Amino acid sequence: MQNRSLYNNTFLLLLLMFSVFEIKAQENPPVPIEVEVRTSRNLNFGSFTAGSAGGNVSVSYDDQRTVNGDIVELNFGEPVSAALFDVYANPGTIIQIETLGDYILLNQDTGAEIKLTINSFSTGHRTFVTQ
Repeated sequence: MQNRSLYNNTFLLLLLMFSVFEIKAQENPPVPIEVEVRTSRNLNFGSFTAGSAGGNVSVSYDDQRTVNGDIVELNFGEPVSAALFDVYANPGTIIQIETLGDYILLNQDTGAEIKLTINSFSTGHRTFVTQ
């Protein structure tokens, strides 16, 4: 009989604890999760010409162009600009940006090609949570 009394007291104590303490859980996200990405500003390398040895043209997140190799910057035409995207999603949505390596933009019969490589982001992170 004493074990039964101990069991009842323990049960009442647990019931009292759970009725006093607030227990919270995160609700599940809406299904399906909708994410919309809009281009706010296009990537633009500005004007340049490439010699026979080739080289690299880079545009940083703050619109600074860097060239190396056999590349000559031309200071006319479109201004240099980094790409900028607006991401629309429910608050708390985890967004991960993935790159699939180099993109071949132009491949000529001579074997010369222009490749686009995305390798940095202004935040330094490829994963973020929407606000």
